[in-house]
Formats: sequence, structure tokens, C-alpha cells
Amino acid sequence: MMRGGLFLDLDGTLADSLGAMRLAYDRFLAGFGRRGGDAEFAALNGPPLPEVVARLAAAHGLEGPPEGLLARYQGLVDAVYDDAGPMPGAAALIAAARGAGRAVAVVTSNSRARAARWLARRGIDHDLVVAGGEAARGKPAPDPYLAALAATGCAAAASIAVEDAPQGAAAALAAGLETWVLQPGGGPWDGPAVAGRVARLDMLCAVAGRPPGGTP
Repeated sequence: MMRGGLFLDLDGTLADSLGAMRLAYDRFLAGFGRRGGDAEFAALNGPPLPEVVARLAAAHGLEGPPEGLLARYQGLVDAVYDDAGPMPGAAALIAAARGAGRAVAVVTSNSRARAARWLARRGIDHDLVVAGGEAARGKPAPDPYLAALAATGCAAAASIAVEDAPQGAAAALAAGLETWVLQPGGGPWDGPAVAGRVARLDMLCAVAGRPPGGTP
């Protein structure tokens, strides 16, 4: 039997952290006398932070060396991130995946240090983290998911990904994974065609609990 995995995005999927990330985004721009918006913030949910900062610098005409801007943004995220809790149903979903013998990996554009600290603080069971900047290309390219598949020895055809943003979903689909989208508030989806959308992570327990490569 092929080995299967459960591959989870972090921000907005496993971690209820989009509020914290929005606060950091707003504070970063406010420090330069600028103001962001919902559409811009949504478009930045997916790429690694260096790319996020580079886009903001270009869009808002921010002055200063890139490394200084990035350090400033990172500090603002660190100040608020650890207070984020897990998304409802996270523990049940991971338990269902473990019961089916699946590997569990976190595939995120966030930094390794921040992701590892949050996962340890919240006691999240996992085998692997693929963090921002560790693959040749970030989401929406498939590279982060391909790296996670290779590191866990899982087959894409037997694995599941859960994302919350179009760029992440595109990355998982391009890597050949059955991809689901978490949308706690429902509403329209302007991303690629996916296996389905759910309001809570534990709504995917039956999917994650089926034998990898098999049927429920």
C-alpha cells in the first residue's frame, strides 16, 4: 500500500492566525504612514514573508534596505503570533489521519522558527515542517508540497492537502494532491477547482481517516 500523508497549511488553516497576521500587516504599513486593504492582504496570504515585504515595498513606495524592512515586519509578526490558537477541529483531524497511518506535515510560507515554536506551544502532533524559503519556489508553485512528499515518503495520489487560500491550493493541486479548502465563514471561492470546501477541520475526519489510496 502506498504511504499517504495529511499536509496542512499553517496560517488560516491549522493556526487561527490570520487576525494576528492582519494586525502585523496593518502596523507595518502604518509605520510608514500607509494604509492597506482587504484585497491586498488576501493576495499576500500564501507567499513567504520576504516576498510579501518586497511586494509591499513596491506597492507602497517604502524606503529602506530590504533586510531592514523584513526584520521590521518579522518583529511585528513575532509580537502577536504566539497568541493564535489552533483552528477548531484540528486535533480531531490529525487524530483521524494518525489512525489511518498517515504522515502529518505542515507546509507553510511562514518561517521555520515561528512555525516550530507555535506547533510546540500548542502541542500539535506532526512529523515534518516545510517552511518558507526552504523550497526552490514558494506557493503557488508546487515545490513546497513536492518537498514534503519526498521527505515523508508519501505518494501524492494517496495524500491530502488542506489550504485556505487560492495560492496554497494551487500549489497542492500542482503537486498532485487531493486538495480541500477550509472556509470557516463560507462565501465564494475564487481559487482553482478543489475536492471540496469545509467550515471546520474536523469535517474532514472521514477523508483523512480512510486508508491511503483507498475509499471511505
